Amino acid sequence: MTTNAQRLRTALEETLRLQDPESDGYKGWLQGPRSSPLPPSIPAESGSFYPTTDRALVCVTEIIDNIRINDAALARTLSRDEMFKRAMSTLGAKLPSLIEVAADDERWKQFREALANAFTGLPTSQNVYVPVWLFVRQEYGSFAVGPVEFVDRSGWLDKVEHLRGSRPAWRSGVEATWGLGGNDSDGVDGESDPRIKLAIETVTRFADVEQRIACVAISGFDDREANRRALLAARIAIDGIRLLIPGSNKRRVFTSADHGPPRAIERLRQTVGLDLVSGSGIEMPGVGGKPGAAQELIDSSKDFRSAAGNCITVIVSPTPAQENLPELSQRWSNAIHWYGRACVSDADFVALPMLGFTLDILCGGREEAGIRDLACALFEKKAEDSVRVDGLTLKAAVRKVYEWRSKIAHGSLLAVDLSLESERVFAESIANAMLYQYVMNLEQYRSSSFPLDTGEDFLKWLQENPPSTRTPAVATP
Repeated sequence: MTTNAQRLRTALEETLRLQDPESDGYKGWLQGPRSSPLPPSIPAESGSFYPTTDRALVCVTEIIDNIRINDAALARTLSRDEMFKRAMSTLGAKLPSLIEVAADDERWKQFREALANAFTGLPTSQNVYVPVWLFVRQEYGSFAVGPVEFVDRSGWLDKVEHLRGSRPAWRSGVEATWGLGGNDSDGVDGESDPRIKLAIETVTRFADVEQRIACVAISGFDDREANRRALLAARIAIDGIRLLIPGSNKRRVFTSADHGPPRAIERLRQTVGLDLVSGSGIEMPGVGGKPGAAQELIDSSKDFRSAAGNCITVIVSPTPAQENLPELSQRWSNAIHWYGRACVSDADFVALPMLGFTLDILCGGREEAGIRDLACALFEKKAEDSVRVDGLTLKAAVRKVYEWRSKIAHGSLLAVDLSLESERVFAESIANAMLYQYVMNLEQYRSSSFPLDTGEDFLKWLQENPPSTRTPAVATP
């Protein structure tokens, strides 16, 4: 097995043989075929660089991957790309001294210590902003799902200014473009400074008039990882809101980074001997409804949003083990993420396996029997109890959903051209109910006496403490 010491030696050898500009190796490096526009190099001090080879870069990448495998905490907070970037900079800075060390192990020891120092410099706290589609043609205030706060554009500008500590020079221009009142006269005209003009254009494009902005405060991660986790947190928060939205409207809420339903579709068809026949469709993002519906949903979901937020907190924590019930929390977050992807899918045969995955993850991968046991505990029913007016039992309902998941995913049911709308609605309703009951019961389990962070212990607690016997009892969405 190749060691990191050997990988480092190979990277140095590959780099050293290209340092003579008159050598055939250097000329080949300069003119030879390559997969990127610029030849591979290692950054050095004063803006210069060391020519190197793809093989050397592979060695550095393998060192990084090996470190990530053996240091889960570091791998969580520092993205792979950022680790590679810092490793390359460290190698360039240390290269003159490393080539003077004869022994592989001693050379690796010195480089490893330098890498450890390079990997500890993480940024301070930051806020990541994600435009989202939630409710349209509705008046409603700011609200939060744990660490994810949803604000309108005016509230977002206030938040940016507060975090900055002073009024941005571009704010007045943005407010004027967005048609927001209360513009201050001390704003700088964008036409007088091209940088401010560019800032106004950039911020103005950021969010649509009907959008809200998800604000996620996050710390302990590099920029790339912070962005990834903040977007994930926003998506899970929105997926939680889906549980409270009826019917097909669930697919209308999503982040600006997601592919939601197309706003407009033009269709053309033709019959032999006849001209084109046109058709069209439109599906706007966001959920409408009667006046006050959005605020009513927000007001009535306070307990749910708190429970969901406690799960999402684990996602944005650099030290998840220090959070309350991190495994069970992440199980819900993982499950509802699959549920959210199923809701926005435009294909039934794609959504059905995803809904099955949702339930399988929720029960800890214990397959059909595990889903059935968890459903019985959450709904206080026996497996043979009916769950539908036609007498369908809970056991049969779970079996249907699990069989659709297995048959489609494993290829025994070729479903790409099948219409499975009713099956999808049925599976979605079960997943919706189980996800809601799970997170609400998990919130009460957190405050029980010495809760253990395993699915088996949570299930046992549910069975010994049915939801209806607790105060307050768990409500239904």
